[in-house]
Amino acid sequence: MSSAFPATDTASGDGPDPASAPSVTFGTVLRRAVLAGLLAGALAALFVGLVAETSIDAAIAIEEAAAGDHSHGDEEPLVTRAQQVVGGLMAAIVFGLVVGVIFGTVYAAIRHRITVVDETRRVLLLATAAYIATALLPALKYPANPPAVGDPDTVNERTVLYFTFLAASIILAVAVGMVYKRLASRHQLSSALTMTGVVALVGIAALLIAWPSTPDSVTEGFPAQLLWDFRVQSLTTLTIIWAAFGLAMGWLSRERY
Repeated sequence: MSSAFPATDTASGDGPDPASAPSVTFGTVLRRAVLAGLLAGALAALFVGLVAETSIDAAIAIEEAAAGDHSHGDEEPLVTRAQQVVGGLMAAIVFGLVVGVIFGTVYAAIRHRITVVDETRRVLLLATAAYIATALLPALKYPANPPAVGDPDTVNERTVLYFTFLAASIILAVAVGMVYKRLASRHQLSSALTMTGVVALVGIAALLIAWPSTPDSVTEGFPAQLLWDFRVQSLTTLTIIWAAFGLAMGWLSRERY
């Protein structure tokens, strides 16, 4: 696509003149985002392989021990543990790539609406909002569970709750951005930021209260420390992806004059 998106928007404060900033095509933005996503996914895969897999191994061992006589030792598993590990590492890389494609597409479409002159700050602002809406808030409401935790009969219910909450979090993030833009046009920056922060906190609290708790309970006897480690490592993986992506995308998007 050859059409160019405006590189900057009018904003108060010091910074380069928006009129003199170079235009950036959709293809350029998308290529940067894909490259940043691949890098972020690779770093996340490295963390999973070196750290998170230990918790998964421990949880699987508990699950297999609980199965006891229900397992059939003479049957070969459809997927070996080694294949699962490789699949998990590839999933992290693919997730980073998906983040890059989606972020790049959205950012290219709305970047001229973000009232921040500096391109890198725009990227970091949007990446931070995306992280909070798609990773942090869902993890707080519905934290990840390791193998051996969770009732298979509630999978559909848990999936619906998670994705509806995810959609509501994204809508809230968009709404907060719109509120800030309106407030910033009528008030000083400090006042606009304060009022927007209050709106965001109220909205987050409303979401966390409105959505039902997970229908699952932790399996009796499951180690609390292992459960905590798994959930922290799951959120850390997402944090690595978004932090690495935001920094890499911001660096690639830095303005050159």
